Amino acid sequence: MENIDLLSLFLCFKPGMHPWDNHLSMRNLLIIISIGLLVSGPLLLFFPLPKGAILSRTSKVSDDITFFSIPFPWSGGIFFHLYKFCFFSWLSLSHNTRVILFINDDFDLDRKLKTQIDEFFGPGRLDYVSVPKQDENGYIYLNECFRKASRISRTKYNCFIGANVFIDTFWYDRVTKIISSMRKENLLITGGNMNLYAPLNQIQYFWNSTGYFWNEAEKMGKYFAEKCILKPGFEYFLWSNDPSYLSFNDMPDFVMFGSYWDQWLLTSLKNSRNMINLQMEAPLFFIVPPFDFKFVRKEEKKHNLNLAKETYGDLMRIDQIPIALKSNSVYKDKTLIMLLPDPSANTVKFPSTNECSWYDDTEE
Repeated sequence: MENIDLLSLFLCFKPGMHPWDNHLSMRNLLIIISIGLLVSGPLLLFFPLPKGAILSRTSKVSDDITFFSIPFPWSGGIFFHLYKFCFFSWLSLSHNTRVILFINDDFDLDRKLKTQIDEFFGPGRLDYVSVPKQDENGYIYLNECFRKASRISRTKYNCFIGANVFIDTFWYDRVTKIISSMRKENLLITGGNMNLYAPLNQIQYFWNSTGYFWNEAEKMGKYFAEKCILKPGFEYFLWSNDPSYLSFNDMPDFVMFGSYWDQWLLTSLKNSRNMINLQMEAPLFFIVPPFDFKFVRKEEKKHNLNLAKETYGDLMRIDQIPIALKSNSVYKDKTLIMLLPDPSANTVKFPSTNECSWYDDTEE
């Protein structure tokens, strides 16, 4: 019979794993849960839960993050591998991160993608939700998605993110340390991203591996480092899921891929003292497929710009956020307001910003 090292067991550690993967050892986790049930069952006979202690479906059960996104309608071929790579990164950050995807009827028809994710992480971590509202051209209204995600999320924080965006554990480390320091306050966090150009054969090779996720992700970072471009602008918004802080009830009918909705959102919170720009100190990574595609049309951009201007004459830009991260320090203008602990030595960090070149695709 295999000997069990109790210390390794309770640390959920298995030899050969990347340190960040220690908490993902499912077998050891199941053993711990089983022991917990055996111990807690008899105790409940003597110390029953108070009435009303069972959480409802709408209760916030975690201080973690729910990521929600609107993927392209295709999910086969290269997009299957891209989405799987990115969604795995979101769900591998902790046991409590969740993902909500707003999809149309054509996305993941055979449920192959969802099945593989459920098999790896367990059911309930990834949910598909039908797109609530579209315009006559099939473009999705963002306000409906934001409102619905806020209602059905069961975590304290939500994050809107592009579907083919990879998150490394360095970003998660920075964000969770900021959240911990501001636990009693509502906040909004945003920042920049890198465009990483993914060779198709390397993405597919990744899934032929038998290793652990973060080990293999680090290897993938070496391929991406050969061609990475810093891109100014938004790739995500993370905010406290508190309707009194941000309800989206007044958000106009902005359409997906039309821009300007992000500037409208910043402007609506202009007087908030807790908007934080991570800049390129902890970027996210937009994985660009190995072929040219462009979905933003001038009609959609004009539509969104007109809606934004109707509400606010001048729109706020990301570089106008007064609170920003620089190295381990958070500044408001030039005043230090927060000093973050050093990131764990076990964090996975993709290509550093000094290895990339700047690119600005801003259009008038």
